[in-house]
Amino acid sequence: MAEQNSTHDFETSLNNMEPNMNIPSDPPEPSLSEQTTPQKTASNSELSSSAPRSIVGDIISNRSKKSSFPTSSPIFNNEKKAAQRNRTRQSRRETSTLQKRGGLDAMEKFIMESEQRDEMENLNLQAMNHSIPFDHITTLEEEQREQIELEDDDLLQFIEHREEYERELEQLLSEFSVT
Repeated sequence: MAEQNSTHDFETSLNNMEPNMNIPSDPPEPSLSEQTTPQKTASNSELSSSAPRSIVGDIISNRSKKSSFPTSSPIFNNEKKAAQRNRTRQSRRETSTLQKRGGLDAMEKFIMESEQRDEMENLNLQAMNHSIPFDHITTLEEEQREQIELEDDDLLQFIEHREEYERELEQLLSEFSVT
């Protein structure tokens, strides 16, 4: 019977509750007449011991203990730490890769040799593209030999006729000088 009375009392108290009634887990509502003055300001420890504890108050006090900005998001700190971990991880990865590749000097030497090899291949390709085919060279050489032989024949013929030309020239000069 006592159980039924306590259950009945609980139900009637729930029915009689106002809809906007403060629940102890809610933060206390500031009143308009109250103004914060140095005498009325209390520390977090005094508030937590004298006022009913609320979830929001606990969250804010935990945040204020963790950082200097009590209302900052805890996600921001986690992102900051994750970014730092990623930078550290990336730095270690680069250092490890550098060591595996033999250091900066070896990498620089490898790159220079690779570039030189690539440039030589490029030059060889250009030389092959701009070179004259062997068949064409032989035909040009034959044409050049024939022309040289013709010029030699003309030169020999001129030398043979030179004496004749000299005599004719002397004869013409003597005719002009006599007159």
